[in-house]
Amino acid sequence: MSVLVAAMDLSGDKDNEDAYVGIVIGVKENIDAMIRHLDLQKFSGSGGKSSITRKKLVKQLDFNNRENIAFCIKIDRHRITNKIKESMKRKHPYVDTTRVSIAFNQHLLRLIGNKILPFVRKHGGDLSNVVFECDSDCRYFLKDNGLRHDGPKYVHILADIIAWANNRGIEPSGVVFFDISEKIERKLTRHFKIKTVFT
Repeated sequence: MSVLVAAMDLSGDKDNEDAYVGIVIGVKENIDAMIRHLDLQKFSGSGGKSSITRKKLVKQLDFNNRENIAFCIKIDRHRITNKIKESMKRKHPYVDTTRVSIAFNQHLLRLIGNKILPFVRKHGGDLSNVVFECDSDCRYFLKDNGLRHDGPKYVHILADIIAWANNRGIEPSGVVFFDISEKIERKLTRHFKIKTVFT
């Protein structure tokens, strides 16, 4: 069984926080080689997350390799969960809306799991074996789904760049992009029996 490393990160802006999630999973040796090639130690230092540095790294990223996969997924988490919560509160002002975020995270895993699992299983593993590097933005998603997580290190930088780039309309080489925001919104609408969510 290959040793896999993984990371995820969220990106958005003030009008739509947590709009995109970047995900990287790969064979450790292959990802380590990419990290050395990109010299990501510089990225983690002072000023490393500037737009100029990120743009330089995006141009060097290349995920056209069978030993790793990278996705950027439009999820619109902040917009959708707020919309669902507001709809619930209009009907029941004192309803507990914390379960909306949990339900969102569970539906998100079901939708992206089919994209990730074939690669993980090809290398003899399962999602329960994979440890995702992440910061606080993704920790609850992983926790709510019983997945393992660790603090952000170099693999997380790759996920950070992917999410950041797609939020700005930049497509790194080999990164697969797809939009599941409407699917999640529909599923949450049915889950919480809300009649009208879409505008």
